[in-house]
Amino acid sequence: CLTYAQLLERVETAAFLLHSTYEVRKKDFVMISALSKPGFVVFLLAAQYLGAAAVPLAKSAMGDTLCRLCSFVEPKVLITDTRLDSSSVRKVSFAGLYQKVCSFGEHGYVGYGHPDMTDVAEIIFTTGTTGEPKGAMLSYGALQKGAEYTRDGVHRTMDDIELIPLPLNHSFGLRVLRAMLYAGGTVVLQNGFMFLKETRRNIEKFGCTGIAVVPALVERLYHSLGMEFAHVFGVLDHMEISAGSLSEDMKQKLLQLIPAVHIFNVWGSSESGGVIFLDVTAHQKHLGSLGIPAEGVEIKMVDSDGRMICADSLEHAGRMALRGKMLMSGYFKRDDLTAETLPDGYLYTNDLAYRSADGFIYMLGRADDIINTGGEKVAPMEVENAAGQHPSIAACACIGGEDKDGKSGLVPVLYVVPAAGEINGKEISAFLSSRLEQYKV
Repeated sequence: CLTYAQLLERVETAAFLLHSTYEVRKKDFVMISALSKPGFVVFLLAAQYLGAAAVPLAKSAMGDTLCRLCSFVEPKVLITDTRLDSSSVRKVSFAGLYQKVCSFGEHGYVGYGHPDMTDVAEIIFTTGTTGEPKGAMLSYGALQKGAEYTRDGVHRTMDDIELIPLPLNHSFGLRVLRAMLYAGGTVVLQNGFMFLKETRRNIEKFGCTGIAVVPALVERLYHSLGMEFAHVFGVLDHMEISAGSLSEDMKQKLLQLIPAVHIFNVWGSSESGGVIFLDVTAHQKHLGSLGIPAEGVEIKMVDSDGRMICADSLEHAGRMALRGKMLMSGYFKRDDLTAETLPDGYLYTNDLAYRSADGFIYMLGRADDIINTGGEKVAPMEVENAAGQHPSIAACACIGGEDKDGKSGLVPVLYVVPAAGEINGKEISAFLSSRLEQYKV
């Protein structure tokens, strides 16, 4: 365990060693294996203490992937214990450097200079294992604003103890970590969600009040644990679910199973951080929505030609674009992609959405996923939300399939995982017909 005073001392010592031994200076790049250990937090903050940009790496990154990223970024130093057959980058052992930081005899210190808030503080790679690397550059100002949004959007305070079992090279895990430090709370780092016993032990041992998880994991745990789910997670104050949208059906199930736990569903991306928040517990009439944008986040909907439209209903949905101080500066060494994604200061997503009269954002899915059937447009998410309410369906996915009659071009096709036994197709069709227009069935 580290107190904030101890964390600061280790950050200052790590910054001193990076500066004096490895000549890290302002605007350099420091690549770090994103291990779920205190050392990662220390190195991340030490790089930014020096005004350098931290580049978190997937802990599993190795071989060609690691070499390609190093060649692309050209970091001043790479902090990892992963083997790397390359002489083009200065590599230092993660474990060795952290041991040196912890055992450093004198308190190393290098003067801190407040960074320009527009300087790059972090690069989050959204791809890299295949194809061209795509790294979102986040400024110091963007990180600060993003931390405020995540702290306030989920009501985190200095009394909270947050369990983070997420990869720390991804936007979700990083922004939760940063928000907790910004709030002055306590962070419990866990190396993934592989072992439920570890999760239960950490929640009990440290008295965790909150946890950050992804939707797919919630679905899996719900179906595998049954009522045991409530015993493990029912003691929490809150649960933040992000990196995808939780189905409306699962939101309802969580409200029934763990009614005392505040459920938050958050929409965000590597390029924006978390910006749309749904307090599921407080807004049960809006379970199908993404939530309400944080204060200061501007959102508009545009048509296929990029013109702003009044997207106030499902039938008039548009492509979502957003603007605010939390946005990335652009993609690292990808000016073409930056110009395409941020043409006028707005970040243009590929998500189709609309805004209700009371300010809630509703998502229909990715623009590429919309099914054009006989001139009518079907949003897969709408079909999935309706089907997910049937008791015999554990999970489902809707996609476009060829119309065998050759009349409609594409038709919506629903794939289902039975909750138990067999699925009765006619029964499901009748169930959907009572909730959706016929062309969607």
